[in-house]
Amino acid sequence: MVQLLLALLLWTAYNIAVAKTHGIQTSLSATYYTPLGRKLLVPMLLAVVVLLLTVAFDSVNTDSQFAVFLSLFGVALVALAPLSRDDFEGQVHLVGAIVSGIGTQIVVLMNNAWYLLLWGLLLIPALCDRRNLLFWSEMIMFYATALLLLALVV
Repeated sequence: MVQLLLALLLWTAYNIAVAKTHGIQTSLSATYYTPLGRKLLVPMLLAVVVLLLTVAFDSVNTDSQFAVFLSLFGVALVALAPLSRDDFEGQVHLVGAIVSGIGTQIVVLMNNAWYLLLWGLLLIPALCDRRNLLFWSEMIMFYATALLLLALVV
């Protein structure tokens, strides 16, 4: 549980720091192009993957463990290919983001589909800030999955 809380703290602290210094970006990937993101995005994402790895595998039902693997593999691809605007690296980054996004939602769906209702609740800021819709969607995916894992661990 400590690992999960630490991952939540890292994710939240990173996003608050970037938003305070550079404003809300169009996506999490776009934060890499800020001075703060260039230094911290890759280590933060890799730390979150490592922290969530054992917690996620131990917490979810065995039918969804492959989706957990896909989710974390996708985040690792994003971290290892942070240049989303580069031709080649951008394709790797996009594949990682899509795999992670789909994987996290499959994990939520297979363990407690009620957590998908967080989309409705957390989509309010996104609708108020349509320019950053992708950023808010990424936040919803992460927090829905993290809150599900927290509920499964407790």
